[in-house]
Amino acid sequence: MRALVKVPATPMAARRKPAPPPSVDLAGEAVHRDFRNAMSYGDYLKLRTLLDCQAPLSGAHDETLFIVIHQASELWIKLCLTRSAPPFARSARASWDRRSR
Repeated sequence: MRALVKVPATPMAARRKPAPPPSVDLAGEAVHRDFRNAMSYGDYLKLRTLLDCQAPLSGAHDETLFIVIHQASELWIKLCLTRSAPPFARSARASWDRRSR
């Protein structure tokens, strides 16, 4: 049988307030603040096209979930392949250069 250990309560006055976050001085920076004529977040990510890609066929309650999960997996795989291709290409090129000498 375990013994219960009581932890003394900390009085409100003894509790410390968290420090405020550090401020950042952007006075000398070229910060872009006017986005009226700029591309929106949705436009940049082509969200309308992306969201139209989920087209359930059967009407099953979890079919959209299945589609989204598998589409996301395919996008991660694509990212992994595009990020790993350049090192493999350099390695293959170096290997080919060594053989052709």
